[in-house]
Amino acid sequence: MCVYGDSAYPLSIHLQAPFRRAHLTPLMEAYNTAMNTVRTSVECIFGDIINYFKFLDYKKNLKIGLSTVGKMYVVCAVVRTSSETQGS
Repeated sequence: MCVYGDSAYPLSIHLQAPFRRAHLTPLMEAYNTAMNTVRTSVECIFGDIINYFKFLDYKKNLKIGLSTVGKMYVVCAVVRTSSETQGS
């Protein structure tokens, strides 16, 4: 499993980005297109989670290092995803 980001992120085992070379093969271009579509969808989901759980807006409420921000976000993402699949 890995996270897919835009080309500004460095490549690593768990963080992937689009191919950046000047001469891309058709397979590389297809990969970039497919992953960009998914990345856009996921970014919309992040905004949906923040809108649904207002307390997760860390700029206003949470203090990294003093709150378990990551754990709270993951739990809220699971709850939001499960509520969508159940038709809420």
